[in-house]
Amino acid sequence: MNIVVDDREREVFKSLASAGIQYDVRRLDVGDLVVGEERCVERKTPSDFLSSIWDNRVFKQVFRMKEAYSKPKLVIVGDLKGALRYVRNKRFALVSMLGAVASLSDYVSVIQVANNSEYALLVKAWSKDHKEEAFTPPKPKHESWRDVRRNMLCCIPSIGGKRADLLLEKYPTIVNISDGLEVDDYASIIGEKSTKALIDAFYKGKDNE
Repeated sequence: MNIVVDDREREVFKSLASAGIQYDVRRLDVGDLVVGEERCVERKTPSDFLSSIWDNRVFKQVFRMKEAYSKPKLVIVGDLKGALRYVRNKRFALVSMLGAVASLSDYVSVIQVANNSEYALLVKAWSKDHKEEAFTPPKPKHESWRDVRRNMLCCIPSIGGKRADLLLEKYPTIVNISDGLEVDDYASIIGEKSTKALIDAFYKGKDNE
């Protein structure tokens, strides 16, 4: 069997079976689905993708895949804008998602499909590259994802690598930076122009553009 699906991915079992895919089910240490010995897939719904950005989970998951497999994939199932429906600060959420996609694409293939049926067809296409053979998914290695946060900050105008480093020295996560904007003097760290760009990226909504 060359396809292994994590036992917590019950939501996709039916779609995989409908696509004529044979697979084994077991608990995976890395990823949600493995094809052969090279491809590992992390599947995210838009809402899960957004929440995993804010708690840094997706960056950790991606780096674990990259360490363990030569062809890691991040597949987002559904419309990203759907995750904004119940979010108060839609601008911040959208910037977070697009910044994360831009950063993560430097490390893994980021693919978006409409639904689980399309996801199953994607898995089926990948499976054709591999012979059916038993294998044991590798254990994850040590991971680090500070550079991903740095890249996310660099997506904001006027925030280059140096200013991103200064921010991350004091505020280790993107959420810490967002929370600090309400009470701290960022101008003393990165200057007034960059502080304004940071505030606009995090808080400026459609109504006041």
